[in-house]
Amino acid sequence: MARTNLPPRRVRDERTDTEFYESLASASPRTYRDDLAASRDVVPTDPVYLRTVSPVEQVVRVAAGVLEMLLAIRFVVALFSSNLQNAVVSVLYTLTDWVVRPFQALFGTPPSGGGGYVDLPALAAIVFVALVAWVITFITRDYS
Repeated sequence: MARTNLPPRRVRDERTDTEFYESLASASPRTYRDDLAASRDVVPTDPVYLRTVSPVEQVVRVAAGVLEMLLAIRFVVALFSSNLQNAVVSVLYTLTDWVVRPFQALFGTPPSGGGGYVDLPALAAIVFVALVAWVITFITRDYS
């Protein structure tokens, strides 16, 4: 005995097919640039965006960035076995020696012979400068 009060089974949903064909004929989908352009029109209300950067924080960021750049150049120069008698290399090592010297006691002094080497004290100094700059900027932030 068959039940006659069951709804008929749907094999195909016409609404889905219509949306599919409409999406093929519609314009191209939104891109990241469209979303970026739309987001530029919105005024941010998040307090992080509204926070002003203090002059102390700006000075610390610039000084740390310059020092980290000099230390990175020192690291690359050490990799390519540069001549320490060169004036530019000598100035670079003189400018950054005060930061690297405490880490040379920890990691050892670089080899005096020719050939490139990995300057671990310079890498440690880069990390140290970044951490100190982060701590100083965190302490001097103005959240008012």
